[in-house]
Amino acid sequence: MLYFCYRNFRNVKIIENFTFFKNLVNEMQSDSMIAFKDENESLLALLAHEHLNDSIKISISFENYVKAALLNQGFVVHKIDGNINNKKYKVISKKQNDEPVSINDLKLYEPFSTQDIGTQYYIKSLKNYTLGLDFILDSPNYMQYLKEIDQKIKDIINNFYRLRNMLHFTTGGNLLHVGFDEILTLTQLIDFVNNNIIDQHNHLISDFKLKYNSPLYSESNNLPRIFI
Repeated sequence: MLYFCYRNFRNVKIIENFTFFKNLVNEMQSDSMIAFKDENESLLALLAHEHLNDSIKISISFENYVKAALLNQGFVVHKIDGNINNKKYKVISKKQNDEPVSINDLKLYEPFSTQDIGTQYYIKSLKNYTLGLDFILDSPNYMQYLKEIDQKIKDIINNFYRLRNMLHFTTGGNLLHVGFDEILTLTQLIDFVNNNIIDQHNHLISDFKLKYNSPLYSESNNLPRIFI
């Protein structure tokens, strides 16, 4: 999930072209706009067209990060089904609405069984969808386990999440909030990815000696940190 978060974030068009966007905004703010070359005009049009898609990708990236961080600490991120005909599931489902439920606690209610050749767990008490990003961000009891997300980053994620939910009410076509604030916002997200997501991904690979995953940002691969 951390790897998906990183790669998805890197593929956001405005992140891929962040230097161009930053230079453009600086010129706009200084009233010293120069004539763009044809390829620059095309790139600006592309960034404007992709603004909504970029917002969706950024939101999805950080939704995956939040849930990966909770999973890494041993918490259930899928919604527990409280409608199963057993009172104990109603209790633990209600608890999940107030605070994270540990995987070990869930095992006390339901021993995990495996399907096929033992590569996939079947857990009847879990629904086929996860806790909502907005629910997690709005819950102090969940956010206490996500201390690396400070209020500034939380507000930024929430803003992109709201844009994502406006999918059916906007057609995109322009860059919203163009200015130094937008540069600062994107810079803070890039710093967060560089300083948290990449490092956590690499630590997991090292700690669990994962053989089929490569570390992000190492001299031996082509996945550098995102430079600004």
